[in-house]
Amino acid sequence: MTEISKNMMMLKTQHHWMTTCLNCGRTGDFPPDYLKTKSAPMLVLKGIGTITLGRIGEDNNILRDDIVTWKKRMTDALYIGNLTYTVRPSILNEDSDASSVVYITNTEENNYVVIDAIEEKPLHNFDGKLEKEGARKDLLQLIKVLKEHDFSGALRIVNDFLEEHQSRMEKKYYSPNIEDTIATAFAMHNKGVLEMINGVFKYAVYYFKESADIKEALLGPRHNSTLESMEQLAIALYGFGYLAESHATLRTIHSRSKSPILAARIWNSLACLHYQKGDFSFAIKCAARGSQLEALDLTATISLVNRGYILLSLGREDGRRYLKIAEEKLSHWLGSENEIVQSVRYNMNSARKKENHVRI
Repeated sequence: MTEISKNMMMLKTQHHWMTTCLNCGRTGDFPPDYLKTKSAPMLVLKGIGTITLGRIGEDNNILRDDIVTWKKRMTDALYIGNLTYTVRPSILNEDSDASSVVYITNTEENNYVVIDAIEEKPLHNFDGKLEKEGARKDLLQLIKVLKEHDFSGALRIVNDFLEEHQSRMEKKYYSPNIEDTIATAFAMHNKGVLEMINGVFKYAVYYFKESADIKEALLGPRHNSTLESMEQLAIALYGFGYLAESHATLRTIHSRSKSPILAARIWNSLACLHYQKGDFSFAIKCAARGSQLEALDLTATISLVNRGYILLSLGREDGRRYLKIAEEKLSHWLGSENEIVQSVRYNMNSARKKENHVRI
């Protein structure tokens, strides 16, 4: 764990993190809000959403198509996040029915900082508005270099941001605050994404783990943002070849999340992971689970891609049927020149060539 993360995590111990219910729908003489605050805008980089097995016979190109697709569609991954929190003079009874749990901390002034929400919206919703909302200059510069596909430049900016926070925290009288903490968690997540799309899975694993740890302390283990960093951690572990650790992380996410879309992505990732482990039968079952959404969206279609891949790699011709369905859908959504679409066609043609060779 880095010094940044250690200092940030001091919030958890020094300020006595606890849970309470502030949205239980109860009525009564509740304490009024003391100070409600919205943080400055923060960049949220969405990582690789789904993973594919690539081309049959090319097992050394883990996540290649997925990374290339992410880079070409990178603008879809740019989101802006805001943290809203409230400082209250007191809290509700801790025995309240905690159907909606938030994380709070006691401050030096004996008030309570309550995290109300983290809101994330696509960057295009903020066209020309970020400066008015108090965006830092380094955030604006980071967005600029990312739009130019200068990923090395983006990494330098993120590194400078983290080093600046590190330097500030090393000062004698520094006291961790909620905005610094969450900004650091997002910066570490963003660094993990940038390292992963550069193929440096070792560093990606490290920073996704740091980000997930901080988010879990602040937001709780089931928060969407916590699970998002954990999912990227699992993908980075998969890319790094740490299959057992990736499997454990995916299982943890599955046990915590109630989202059917995230569940489909987890089943798809498990299919790829079990295929790499040689457990082909269970890999097919996982891919089938991932494609069982009512609407055949992108996530379910990628599961069809992997299901077809696994079947064809085992010599089963019914795999081509799944690839054909997926190819039609993906060509419409991603374009016919997309790397994933090209690999789907390659796999269908390879199977067809083998079939023709056997007939001859």
